[in-house]
Amino acid sequence: MSTPHSFLRRAVVALGSGLVLVAALAAPASADVPEGWSNPDEMSWLALLGIVLGLPILIALVISAIVMVPSLLRGEGFRVDTESVTWVGGPSSGTAELAEGGKHADSGGASARF
Repeated sequence: MSTPHSFLRRAVVALGSGLVLVAALAAPASADVPEGWSNPDEMSWLALLGIVLGLPILIALVISAIVMVPSLLRGEGFRVDTESVTWVGGPSSGTAELAEGGKHADSGGASARF
């Protein structure tokens, strides 16, 4: 049977051990730059934003261009061909089967009533 005193003692030992472990693992991070290595200047906020935000945006634009340029060169433009779009798992005759009040009026969704 454990008492509140023994629980407190275990908690203090566990917390102390955790703090010592974290301090031991973080000690190499506080080391100085070794001799002979360059000590670069600090990065400005603008350069940091350029890397963190600008680089992913640039990559997204390049990928978009790689995908869209072939269709633009063929003269297809930006129009989406809705006639060839397939509704996977939907009714075979299109949206006509889902007319208001039809036999499929209660199909799908949460069927909530207000």
